[in-house]
Amino acid sequence: MADRTIDELARESGLSVRNIRSHTTRGLLPPPEVRGRTGYYGDEHLERLKLIQELQADGLSLGLVERLLVSQPETTTRIVALRRTLMGPLEPGEPLVLTLEQIVERFGPFDPEAIAKALELGALVPLPDGRFAAPIPGLLETAEQVMRHGVSLAAALTIGLKVRELSAEAARTFVEIVKHEVWDPFEEAGRPEDQWPQIAEAIDAVRPLAAQIFSQLLEPTIAAEIERVFGEELRELGEAD
Repeated sequence: MADRTIDELARESGLSVRNIRSHTTRGLLPPPEVRGRTGYYGDEHLERLKLIQELQADGLSLGLVERLLVSQPETTTRIVALRRTLMGPLEPGEPLVLTLEQIVERFGPFDPEAIAKALELGALVPLPDGRFAAPIPGLLETAEQVMRHGVSLAAALTIGLKVRELSAEAARTFVEIVKHEVWDPFEEAGRPEDQWPQIAEAIDAVRPLAAQIFSQLLEPTIAAEIERVFGEELRELGEAD
């Protein structure tokens, strides 16, 4: 039911009344339901405004957003809805917030190199009040575990940076292959309505399957590297004797 005035819609969406009226004029937003001399807006208007904001946040110009929503509104809405579904579980929960003193208490004396690496990795994010947010607390917990085995914090974070670099490259390859093998043929076929569920299922499988491949290959690769490095050490010891 349309039950919001334009002022109420503006407050909920975070946009100005002027922007809402401009979107309506451009055809980006359906006109309100007019009762008496007042226009009322419903949930569909709020969702459309959120969609416009999301597309703009992804770097699309308002002109391109307009072309997409006017010429291909259903496909655009489906793709964004699919993206929301797939990205939803990745949204971080409540981050851990730490003072510098608390970081030093957990990880030892202040180390500028380690802090710089933590910021680069995203393990720590500076806050305006001087504290730090840890968006993925598990990263800090893993770093602590690595440190218990004699590895410095800076070195542990270097491992994280390298893993991120390699995983980003692997992720790009995986997603490009899925796009080429799954999405492009679907697009060339005119996006058949009955194939949307299979496409959504295929794309939904990208993350867990890629993670499985990475983890299944990483452990034996590490084992082989341990054998190479420490095998050499043992051979050198044997030769020295």
